[in-house]
Amino acid sequence: MKHSFILLLIIVAACGKKTPSNIVVQKNLSDNELYTVTYLTDSIGFIGGGLEYTLDEIYKTTDAGATWVKKAVSTNFRKSIRRFFVQNNGTIMALGSSGYMALSKDTGETWVYKQLPNYTDIRDAIQIKDTIILAVGKSTKGFLTYIDTNGNFIKEETYHHEMTGIAMNGHTNGYASAYSAVLKTTDAGQTWQYTTAKNDIYKSLLVLSNSDAIICGYDGSIKRTTDGGDTWLHIKNSNALTTTYRWNQLIQLNANIAVVIGDAGKIALVNLRDNSYNIISSIIAADILGGCKKNSSTIALCCSNGEYIELGL
Repeated sequence: MKHSFILLLIIVAACGKKTPSNIVVQKNLSDNELYTVTYLTDSIGFIGGGLEYTLDEIYKTTDAGATWVKKAVSTNFRKSIRRFFVQNNGTIMALGSSGYMALSKDTGETWVYKQLPNYTDIRDAIQIKDTIILAVGKSTKGFLTYIDTNGNFIKEETYHHEMTGIAMNGHTNGYASAYSAVLKTTDAGQTWQYTTAKNDIYKSLLVLSNSDAIICGYDGSIKRTTDGGDTWLHIKNSNALTTTYRWNQLIQLNANIAVVIGDAGKIALVNLRDNSYNIISSIIAADILGGCKKNSSTIALCCSNGEYIELGL
C-alpha cells in the first residue's frame, strides 16, 4: 500500500509538470492497426491486429517483448484480431471482427480457426465454468453469445446496444459495457439487467467487487459505481468534469491505481482512492487502442499506427 501511494504521488507530480512519459520500448510491427496486447507470463505475450475485413495479424514474443514473431492461422476468412482470451484450461482464443475466432492449445504456436455464426464483431470474453460468454456487436445491435470451450455456439441474447466489454468478480457477479448502457448479472450470467449508466459509448470496464465497477467512454466520461450500478459518479480530471477525450480501455495496476488509454496518444492515471484522474502527456500522435499491465512497473500498449510501446510508470 505504501509503495503504491508513493508511485501515485510521483506520477501525479510529473503530470503537473507536463513531464514526458517514460517510453522504454517502441517498435513498429505492422502497417495496420494493432488492437490488443496481453502477457501470459513475464516473457510470453501476444499482440493482435490487422485489417477489419481482409487481414488477421497475431504476433508472439517469448523474450518479454524484445522480438515478435508473426503467427499464421489456416483460414481464407481473414479478419482483424480485437482481443485475446485465455481459458481456464490454458487454451488461448484470438477474437476478432465478423465472428472471427482462432484457438491455440500450444501457447500460440499453432492456431485452429473457428467462426461465430452471426458474423458479429467480438470485443471481449469471460468464462463461467465450461461456458464462455462473448460480448459482441454490429450495426446498432449487441449480443451476449454463449459458446463452449471448443468455440461451438450454444445460444445468444440480443440487445439494442452494441456490446464492448465484459468482466466478472468471481463466478457470480459481473458487468457488461455497451453503447449507452451497462448491464450486470448476479446469477453467473444466466440473466442480465440494465444499470442506470447511459449517455456515452462505453468501451471498457473494470470490476473491483460485486458492487464496485468503473467504466470509460469514447465520449470522454469515466464513471464508477459502488452500489451495483444503481448510481454512477464521475471520476474527474482533478476537480473538472472533462468530456473531450476519447477513451478506449481501462487497465488496473493495483488496488489504488488504474490507467485509462485513448485516442491521440492520451493516457490518464486514475486514483481509485479519491475518484480523480490526471492526464499524462500524450506519448504518441496515434490512437492507443489496447493495453495491459506487463509487470509492476510497466504497461504494454498497441497503437493505430502499428506500433508497440512499453511505458514505465
